[in-house]
Amino acid sequence: MHLHSLVTSSIGSTRQEQRAKEDKNWEESAIRVRHYEVTITNPISIAPEMQVASLVEKVIQGNSYTMDEIRLAGDVAAEILNHARSNPDEECCGLLAGRHRAIRRALSARNVADRPAAAYEIAPRELFRIMREIRAADLELLGIYHSHPNGDNRPSPRDVERAYYPDVAYFIISPDPDEPQPVRAYSIREGRWAELETEIQV
Repeated sequence: MHLHSLVTSSIGSTRQEQRAKEDKNWEESAIRVRHYEVTITNPISIAPEMQVASLVEKVIQGNSYTMDEIRLAGDVAAEILNHARSNPDEECCGLLAGRHRAIRRALSARNVADRPAAAYEIAPRELFRIMREIRAADLELLGIYHSHPNGDNRPSPRDVERAYYPDVAYFIISPDPDEPQPVRAYSIREGRWAELETEIQV
């Protein structure tokens, strides 16, 4: 075997071992959350000092900037809108991934909140699975989306309170077919929100 092949094989093996170690840590954190019965109303928005949230930070590394606009692929916009309208009486939820402020992929999640008509929650195990999927695709976490069944897709006080990740865009979807702007995105920082200019790309 050539030296180049040996080096390449060694590097690949090291990366696989590192990925396996990180995945194991994620799984252990999920088990730890369940063991201590941590109540998380919207686990994606849990306090950053918690270990589980630090794992989410891995996927938004390199995405530290103040956003004033974000690009959203047209098929992704249609996908999250259809998700919201598939069960308009309950909040839908999921993550949005891409690169360089351009969202290319939606990863829907099941809402396991006790009151899904008024809140959303992603189970830790599913959250970690989605994070692994984002990392495996070499994408970044750029957004978090959920719907408001009442059709008012502006941030609620609860949304603002639990927006612990200022470097991602918060998308709020209205399932109302008469809503002129059913997909809206916001930057939420330090208890304040501002609507982002959202460019939907065809």
